[in-house]
Amino acid sequence: MARLHLLLAALVIGVLGTGLGVMQARATDPVPTLPAVAAPTPVPAPARTTAKPVTVRPRPVVRFPASLAAGWGIDVSWPQCGARLPAVATGFAIVGVNGGRPMTGNPCLRDQLSALRGHLPVAFYLNLAAPSSGDPAAYGARIVDDGLARIARTGAHVPVVWLDVEILNAWRDRSTNVAVINAALRRLTARGLTGGIYSSVPMWQQVTGGAAIHVPVWLAITGSEVPSLRQACATGLGGTKATMVQYVAITPAQKLVDADVLCRTDAGVLKFFGRL
Repeated sequence: MARLHLLLAALVIGVLGTGLGVMQARATDPVPTLPAVAAPTPVPAPARTTAKPVTVRPRPVVRFPASLAAGWGIDVSWPQCGARLPAVATGFAIVGVNGGRPMTGNPCLRDQLSALRGHLPVAFYLNLAAPSSGDPAAYGARIVDDGLARIARTGAHVPVVWLDVEILNAWRDRSTNVAVINAALRRLTARGLTGGIYSSVPMWQQVTGGAAIHVPVWLAITGSEVPSLRQACATGLGGTKATMVQYVAITPAQKLVDADVLCRTDAGVLKFFGRL
């Protein structure tokens, strides 16, 4: 997600944003009985028709609020390497483990965690994609194992890992994409962690065909949707209400930042974050 934001920010300062995609498992997968991501009902497509790709359009940048710190946070990753973390009042942070693609490393992971240590509770996110060939379920599990190994080397312990599905990474047919995502979610569960999905509605539709979701949702929205945060939280993704909403904001120091807003702040949500 940070990679897409970086590309857009380079086009015009203070004006662009990003969106991502998510998935659901096939009902034929034996484990779990109820897939975390359910495959959509197949709809016959017209012969020799290719779906138009989703494009990322410029979106308004909304100012990061100075208040409501407990329910607001930021997410950071490799695009913020060499830069100070935004000087904004926040209640949590989400850190990208990868360098924009699965099984790569965020070269600033340790430095970013060091800056957050003792200050904010954190969670992590991993980039997902589909393999060019081979078993998609094995590939999804491998992505998680690689990411958790990178997290373990930092000494951090968190209860939740978000799976980032965006169209800048490689995807195949929808059933393969869903198989990767569900396998990654199952692997997180097997490792004693909660897995969630980060995406936007358009990208989720392109990657999975609008599959249903039965895990926590971190929804990417546009700046124009920010005035209707409550509606975005209620709509969510894949039939599941959002736990958290993300949009591109600008800080008082005129720096672009990925702003994250908790849709609710009860104990069930706050436990999604761990202390370093």
